[in-house]
Amino acid sequence: MSRHAKLIQPCFQPIKDTITNSRLGYEATIKGRAGESAKVLFDRAMFRGKESVHDLDRHARLLALSEGEQILEDSDLLFLNVSSLDTLEREARQFLERGLAGRLVFEITEHVSIDQEAVRLIEKIHELGFMIAIDDFGKGSANWRSFVELPISYLKMDMYFVHQIHRAASRYVIEKMAELCLEMDIKLILEGVETEAQFQELLKLKGRYMQGFYFGRPQFIESNMRVHA
Repeated sequence: MSRHAKLIQPCFQPIKDTITNSRLGYEATIKGRAGESAKVLFDRAMFRGKESVHDLDRHARLLALSEGEQILEDSDLLFLNVSSLDTLEREARQFLERGLAGRLVFEITEHVSIDQEAVRLIEKIHELGFMIAIDDFGKGSANWRSFVELPISYLKMDMYFVHQIHRAASRYVIEKMAELCLEMDIKLILEGVETEAQFQELLKLKGRYMQGFYFGRPQFIESNMRVHA
């Protein structure tokens, strides 16, 4: 067993479909046994080297899937973060054998360098039946290349824009991205929704899918809480 498997635990945050007033699914993330955030855990792994990052990334997905399957209902999707592509195709083929292709969304984070090799790999995984999302769109300079070249089903807009919704420029960007995604049959997920005021403003801007503390904080599933309490 990886050393990371002993140090991390998965937690799950709901993603809301505001039109149907239902749950689209969950994003799986990780926390350390001492409460460390995913960012802190990956920063530590980076300090130890690339292999440590790849190992943490892979085990985070495997643990999240192992526990996440217990809470998926009806058409719920499970969004799994991807910070390294090294083992992703092998994992995807294993998940395919378990009949999970239609339930999993691989969420490509800013840590993944999008070059032609990465594009070909992600296209191959998409062809297997898995959905692709771009995480934190608008945060890094590589996002637009990912938007243009990757076969994405979901675009997760960085929470910065929701937190700056009091600014006209931010409202304009959100509204135009919502229109663009609708035209391209891409589902836009607005991250970082924390207040009723933000929620109501996003509805006016044609926002449909949302995620944030307003709808629920990342939580361990009940069995996990019983084991680790």
